[in-house]
Amino acid sequence: YTNGVANVVCAVDCATGDTYTLDYAATVPVGNVSVIRGLRYFLHLQGTVGAGPGTNPIPVPAAAWLFGSGLLGLAGIARRRKTA
Repeated sequence: YTNGVANVVCAVDCATGDTYTLDYAATVPVGNVSVIRGLRYFLHLQGTVGAGPGTNPIPVPAAAWLFGSGLLGLAGIARRRKTA
């Protein structure tokens, strides 16, 4: 939301192993179509900066092949349903 304010504080330099605190406050816009419009909320997170689980990222070519094959599968299903 446009009126949200975030504040991040790190103990040293936010490198791996450093501790951090993140505070975020905002209000859901009154013009929002949800039932919570006008609600003010606050988020507080604290922890340690780390590479996290699964530190080996998926290589882009492998991700592209996986995404492409998924799209082809969905196109095949849609085509099969269209002809039936």
